Amino acid sequence: TFSYIVNTGFWMVPNPWINIEFNSYLEMLWSREDIVQSHEKELQSIIDYCEVNQIPLFVIVFPDLADLERFMFVSDHVLKYFGERGIPTIDVSELVKGCEKTDIVVNFQDSHPSIKTHKLVGKKLVSLISQDSSLPN
Repeated sequence: TFSYIVNTGFWMVPNPWINIEFNSYLEMLWSREDIVQSHEKELQSIIDYCEVNQIPLFVIVFPDLADLERFMFVSDHVLKYFGERGIPTIDVSELVKGCEKTDIVVNFQDSHPSIKTHKLVGKKLVSLISQDSSLPN
């Protein structure tokens, strides 16, 4: 019980230093062409798998909700990659544009999408799927 209380207390205090190393590492990775090419190869393997198995593909691109601007270049790269191949995509950064940060994430220490963000994505996905004439009714 004591360790649970300490753990909960620790995560309730803002700790901006936690992501500093990770963010720097992520920026370094995306500056390396070999890493970008490896990432694109993985994205292509998803497309290929879906084509071979006749699975409709809809891509939802979640940005880093903790810092929408800093890593937007990553989301933009993924959106462009799928867009150039005609794959329907949802840009979550567009859906949450204008929303307060506190409304789009779980809480100030957990930048996973909030219920509100998931609802926005769900509505957009239903709309996107319903517009796809290649799917059976």
